[in-house]
Amino acid sequence: MRIKSAEFKFKQFAVYQPEGVFKIGTDAVLLGAWANFINPKQILDIGCGTGVIGLMLAQRFPEAKITAIDPYVLHTKTTQKNFKLSPFKNQFSAITTKIQDFVTQQTYQNTFDCIVCNPPYFAQSLPSKTFVKNISRHQNQLSLNELFKAVNFLLHPNGTFSVILPFNHNSAYFRLAQSHNLFLKRICNVFSTVDATKPKRQLLEFSKHQTGDLVNSPLYLQETEHRNYTTHYKTLTREFYLKF
Repeated sequence: MRIKSAEFKFKQFAVYQPEGVFKIGTDAVLLGAWANFINPKQILDIGCGTGVIGLMLAQRFPEAKITAIDPYVLHTKTTQKNFKLSPFKNQFSAITTKIQDFVTQQTYQNTFDCIVCNPPYFAQSLPSKTFVKNISRHQNQLSLNELFKAVNFLLHPNGTFSVILPFNHNSAYFRLAQSHNLFLKRICNVFSTVDATKPKRQLLEFSKHQTGDLVNSPLYLQETEHRNYTTHYKTLTREFYLKF
């Protein structure tokens, strides 16, 4: 049986998306464009999927070495293919492993000065009908507690961890991260439209150092529901999207 696939084209690379791999969405692109560090040398992408976030970071940080991990062989094979077809193929390695197993290797302790993750965070929603959506959207494979614990082990003392999560108004994410010695440094509440009253997502950046200067700025994706994209969103993603 022939496997269906699709290709998503960006300005400097394309992403092959075979059937069975969770397709590229706005969340991944936002994280790849928003996550930041000054001259990172070692980047870790946890739960790489198609590898799109790693590819975006490779474009932004051409001197960085990027390690992409995922517990599913189809995902890492897809990531490897997309890496090899990109202009940044020499920056990458992809490993099939759970983050829970990855942290048992002492050689990676305090290694990565930039860690990113678009995690399976829909813990309260009903399981979907397809396997790929289950593993991409639910915490039964990776809880936030396990994620923060792993990041604390792997992150360089001066590194940053960036993640995108559903909006949470009661600061539960921040308290959980702080219990693993990760402190909120930067936050971006993501709204669907300029007149939306509640964010849909939160882009969060953590470090191992507690500072009093929290950078907090909103991001509105569209002027209206008819895809009239805001200048801020276009500016953030124009290095990647063909439409901008």
